[in-house]
Amino acid sequence: MIYMLKLFKPNNIPNILTVLRVFFIPLYLYFLFKDNYIYQFISLLIFILASITDYIDGIIARKYNYESSFGKFLDPLADKFLVLSAFVAFSFKPETLIPLWLVSLFFIREIGITLLRVFVITQGKEMKTSFHGKFKTTVQMITISVITFLIAFRNLLIEFKKINYFEKYFFIKYIPLFLIILSLIATYYSGFQYLYSNKSK
Repeated sequence: MIYMLKLFKPNNIPNILTVLRVFFIPLYLYFLFKDNYIYQFISLLIFILASITDYIDGIIARKYNYESSFGKFLDPLADKFLVLSAFVAFSFKPETLIPLWLVSLFFIREIGITLLRVFVITQGKEMKTSFHGKFKTTVQMITISVITFLIAFRNLLIEFKKINYFEKYFFIKYIPLFLIILSLIATYYSGFQYLYSNKSK
C-alpha cells in the first residue's frame, strides 16, 4: 500500500500517463478490428484519450519540473508504439487503400532515430527535441483520428445501406491515403531537422 502511494506521487504522474498510453494501444486495436461502427467509434475515443495523455504529461512535466531521464526516453517511445501500431492496423484495412510498404517507411525513420537516440544516451549525452518533432506527432495523431473516424463512418453507412454515398465521393475514400502521405512527409522532415539540430553530438 505504501509502495502504491509512493508510485502515485505527483512527480511520477507524467510517467504513469506515458505507461497508460501504452496500455491504450491493444484496446484501440481490439475495437478498431471489430466489424461494427459502434466499436470503431469506441476505438476513436480510446485513441483520443491516449493522445490527451501525451499532451497532459508533457504539460505537467514542464510546469512542475517533473522531467526525468526515464520519462524523456519513454515518452517518445510510447508515441512511436501508438502511432506505428495504428498505421500498421490501417494497412490491414482494405478500405483505407494504405499499402504496408508505405507504412514500412515510417518504421525506417523511427527505428533509425531511436537507435541514434540510444547511442547518444550511451555516450552520456542528450539529444535535443524540437518543435518539428511535436508538429510531426500532432500531424500523426490527427491523421490517425481522422482515419479511424472514416473507418467507423464507412461502416455506419454500410449499416444503413448508404455506402454508395461514400463510394461516390472519392475524395472521402482517398482521404486516408492522402493523410498518410502527408504524415510521412512531416515525419521525414522532422527527422532531417532532428539530425541537423544534433549534428554536433
